[in-house]
Amino acid sequence: MKKILYPVFLFLCAYSFSQNIDDNLLLHYKFNGNYEDASINGYNGTNFGTTMTEDRFGNLNSAVYFDGIDDFIEFPNIPELKPEFPVSFSFWVKYDIVEGDYNYIFNTSHEEGVSSGVYFCTEKATGKYAVSYGDGTPFFSVGTRRTYISNKMTDSEHWHHILAVVEGPESMKIYVDCREYGGELSGSGGTLEYSSTPGEIGKVDRDTTIPTSFFKGTIDDFRYWDRAVNELEITQLCSNTQMNTNDLVYSDLKVFPNPAENELNIESALEFSSFAVFDLTGKRNLFGVLKTSGINISSLEKGIYILQLYGKGETQTVRFIRK
Repeated sequence: MKKILYPVFLFLCAYSFSQNIDDNLLLHYKFNGNYEDASINGYNGTNFGTTMTEDRFGNLNSAVYFDGIDDFIEFPNIPELKPEFPVSFSFWVKYDIVEGDYNYIFNTSHEEGVSSGVYFCTEKATGKYAVSYGDGTPFFSVGTRRTYISNKMTDSEHWHHILAVVEGPESMKIYVDCREYGGELSGSGGTLEYSSTPGEIGKVDRDTTIPTSFFKGTIDDFRYWDRAVNELEITQLCSNTQMNTNDLVYSDLKVFPNPAENELNIESALEFSSFAVFDLTGKRNLFGVLKTSGINISSLEKGIYILQLYGKGETQTVRFIRK
């Protein structure tokens, strides 16, 4: 392995972002012991029964638990939180139950008996992630909504990062742990319309003939923009992992290219003999002896990964992107 004799600092992304991640951010609920809006707007949430719990790192009072019975958080009922398209939403979620009526995450203004606002759930029959909007007409049906159903199904075992981007009736995407899995559009509703009701996290009133649906599980770090978050910004939103690693200062180490397509190269003043690659759920995807020819990552799907390098009494952890 080639050694370098001076420190080299590794940056997660060499991208030059055209805008700040907080541009056009309507609200940001970090849930660090409170329901306050961390954006510049101060649109604090109102809590109805939810409790603070551990986040995906085990930090106490750093995420919100919904009991699936009557817990929810309400947005301020103001026009600013009912924008035209495009809109984007980002959050971390861990479901207690995937099946049944516990699968609605949020709505931006969904009145009982009226299909309106933007709302996110998992499809009851399949467990696939879905984002929809209503056109303001009565009843909850295929003719009053537009929906994008992701090919990715959820589970009740892991935390996942979700990013939903809705630019219009024919342009919706759902990214799960930084990856867009593709999906299908459905519904024939008209343009987006809002009701006079406020938006909510953890609750959706779908129909006068169906009981209100409440989410059962844990949510953290909820953000809402009145713009489309771009693909480069996704790495900023979901780069935190479930692994118990520190955000290390990357000295005496260079991993390149980053992003990489087929091979990662390692240059370091330290002696590493083996490696492991983990995805954002903590699952190990690759491991082996470190060779001078680099690490073949062509078998990995596109997304963000964690590389751990092991040597005599030395372990280094860095993030990289498989493009």
